[in-house]
Amino acid sequence: MKEVIVVGGTDTIFEYLGTIKLNITLVQYKEKITGYQISRATKIILIDEEMSYGEILEQVELEHSRREFDVILTMTENCIDLCSKLKDDLKIEGISKISTGYVRNKYKMRLKFKELGIPTMNFLKVRNKSEIKMFYDDCEVGETILKPLSGTGSEGIVKISGKEDIDSAWSWIGDGTGDLLVEEFVGGSEYSAEGVFVNGKHKLLAITKKYTTGDPHFIETAHIQPYNLPEKYYKKIELYVSQVHNPV
Repeated sequence: MKEVIVVGGTDTIFEYLGTIKLNITLVQYKEKITGYQISRATKIILIDEEMSYGEILEQVELEHSRREFDVILTMTENCIDLCSKLKDDLKIEGISKISTGYVRNKYKMRLKFKELGIPTMNFLKVRNKSEIKMFYDDCEVGETILKPLSGTGSEGIVKISGKEDIDSAWSWIGDGTGDLLVEEFVGGSEYSAEGVFVNGKHKLLAITKKYTTGDPHFIETAHIQPYNLPEKYYKKIELYVSQVHNPV
């Protein structure tokens, strides 16, 4: 039976994992552990925000010496960084720090798209309002999005519909927060593509339709999954996603 480390996660994730025969070692934050997770995990390593990475690694390495893990995974976006660090240090299968660097830094991700010739919107890394105004002046669509380089669930996003919005957008995210990303606004409905890697190749599994609060922050409020798009759109999404995950 496979020995798997799961970093973070919810009860729903463990319901899915329960359909597969696995020995699961759960690395979970103390405030998020539930009775259901305790009942489903083979071993639990409790951590908290005050612990250093070295302290967490020491506990996981000790358990690794006893169980010899095959793979480490997370299905929680805010645990990807920790998961990838543990993967590289334990030298087991999982998402690497290099891949995580693209996932967690939207600017690096956009640059990688350009390098691979994958279509994406125009964008710029900015540090001040003057650079935002410069980008806005050159923006053909007339609307932009300002966001942190990292973040999940639309955290920190604000739409700029006119030059008069730049000052308030900058103040809302917070002056002095460091580098930010400004990019062209793409209108329409919002979807995400869910998939899995099998033997190094990405397989599209489902499309999720997202519902948000709309202008100006687009905070996610609900999802429909799977969402049945017309086949012609599904095929276009599948082709685009394959370019991202399986570049030639």
